[in-house]
Amino acid sequence: KDIMVANGAMEVLANALDEHVGDEEIVKATMLGILSLSVKPKHRQILAKLHVIGRIMNCLDVHEGVSMIEHYGCWILENFTLDENHQALIIQEGGLEALERMLRHYKNKEDATSRVRKAS
Repeated sequence: KDIMVANGAMEVLANALDEHVGDEEIVKATMLGILSLSVKPKHRQILAKLHVIGRIMNCLDVHEGVSMIEHYGCWILENFTLDENHQALIIQEGGLEALERMLRHYKNKEDATSRVRKAS
């Protein structure tokens, strides 16, 4: 991952969110890449400087109701919440409203992609 980051992968991914915002499959693949990179604090710092949180919020608006995009977006935002300074960015970019919208949408649905499993 560090080699990819050093060679501009984050910029490519961030730009893809804007340039291909209407293409569901590209957005899914791009968000999966960002999710993978957002695990490390130093990568989150770079992603934040590239305004990825706002770009993700835009993708969530465009692809409202697309389960995998919404899940990837939430998981990325969850990673960003690990850094106190990024929590304010999430709020500023509308993250709470997006989460509320998704909670309403999935409230009564079973979803195999959920990271939360019911106890048996």
